[in-house]
Amino acid sequence: MTALDTLRATYANRHALSPQDTAIGCITQAVPIELVLAAGLTPRRIFGDPSTPPGPGARYMEDEMDGEVRSIFDQILRGRLAGLPLVLLPRVSEQHLQLHYYIAEVRNWEPGVQIPPVQIVDVMQTAYWSTGRYVHARMTELAATLGAIGHVPTPKSLRDAIAATNAMRRALTRVNDLRRQGRIAGSDVFRLCALFGAMPVDGFLALAEGVADTAGAPTAGPRLMLSGAAQDDPSFYEAIEAAGAHVAADDHVAGERVFARLIDETIDPMEAIAEHYHLHAPGIRQFPQKPQDARFLATCR
Repeated sequence: MTALDTLRATYANRHALSPQDTAIGCITQAVPIELVLAAGLTPRRIFGDPSTPPGPGARYMEDEMDGEVRSIFDQILRGRLAGLPLVLLPRVSEQHLQLHYYIAEVRNWEPGVQIPPVQIVDVMQTAYWSTGRYVHARMTELAATLGAIGHVPTPKSLRDAIAATNAMRRALTRVNDLRRQGRIAGSDVFRLCALFGAMPVDGFLALAEGVADTAGAPTAGPRLMLSGAAQDDPSFYEAIEAAGAHVAADDHVAGERVFARLIDETIDPMEAIAEHYHLHAPGIRQFPQKPQDARFLATCR
């Protein structure tokens, strides 16, 4: 198998990644996986699959809820996350906040279902000093919670975790630079972004390096940028590519925003993690909008 074959096969099998008992469920890419790693635990990314038919969650959740949110709720009610010691759910949108309330309430209605503990990661993204202090306090509390499951994160383990995730972000940047040149398909960059935090660091780095080494000659055809709502899977990218165009860039929370910023490795590690997820985590609730618009226009140029 080539590296691209491995990437596509790993992505296709993404729902079965990291089944270990020490895995911590992570919903969305806005979970601070550095804290999970620093506690000696394994992040397990929980993916939605909106293409599957509605299941038991349809008895409780309205049709207008986001497809990925409904799918994750379904998985919980089917008992597919049973055994996880903890699931982390960032408050990145109103629908994800509502998912937390649905899970809390459905425990009363489905006592026979094994539902793991779910904790809100309350990362607010208003660019104020007071918000930053609030986020730092929530991160400190989360580190203590994870420390009770694994081991208490230390400054060294936090620095090591930051270095590891920054290495993954740099690897994604290298692959994305080749995408800009038309040498790697946008659909494959999307797959690699989805696997950030969903597989062991060393395995991810080896996979990203292999994908970069497979880069071919630049493709012909129109160069497009895909923006707007997060994509659930690469099918829209593939439709664009099948029509002869190339998705050279994207601007949504499941794309380049995943690796757009490194975590500062020169300051106190807990401060650095709190600052990163406060100001730069991939989310749709960031304020003010002006910096987001500036990034969009710069990427277009």
